[in-house]
Amino acid sequence: MKNLKEPLILFGIAYIIYGIVMNIRMFTEQMWPTFLFFISIVIGIILLLLNRPTKKLKHYKIWQIVIGLIPVTFFFIYMQIVNANNEFDIKTENSIESKTSYFRQGIWINEKDSLVGIEIKGGNWIMFYKGQEIDPTDIYEFTITNELPKYTNTKLKAGKFLILTNKSDTLNYEILGYNKEFLNLKYFPKGNILTYRKEK
Repeated sequence: MKNLKEPLILFGIAYIIYGIVMNIRMFTEQMWPTFLFFISIVIGIILLLLNRPTKKLKHYKIWQIVIGLIPVTFFFIYMQIVNANNEFDIKTENSIESKTSYFRQGIWINEKDSLVGIEIKGGNWIMFYKGQEIDPTDIYEFTITNELPKYTNTKLKAGKFLILTNKSDTLNYEILGYNKEFLNLKYFPKGNILTYRKEK
């Protein structure tokens, strides 16, 4: 019974009991399977085995408490990282809209230069100049988002933004206005305003 006063014994028993209880819950409540609870049991056994060797240390109880808290600390840090990643994924997923439903498919002509235009086709954003063949570098995939990650540290207000990407380039725009007839974009970082009219 004296051993029950040793910190590592108490930690070891606690880890083992926690692992056993959570494993039982995992099977009875059909929780998502994980090896963490088995690891908890293994850690508990290791702590019990470390009890005798660590008693040779000066102020061994302090060292035993530190050793016993290490797994809890690592688990806490691990869960914080997992939760942060999940929150980021949810935020990103919620901020991105369906690109195929946001923009009308078809051809849009630049108001200032009728030879310049874009074609929105499926998941592609195709830039063209009438009379010239379309180069692969003129074809982009596009994403609609509520923020531009590249400019999150600036005074840029939340809004609708367009990100065009291909193998050679990434272009960023703010969607200033959009309806069935017009598309108004602001190019970053220069600030050029581009206005397109839907081709009938």
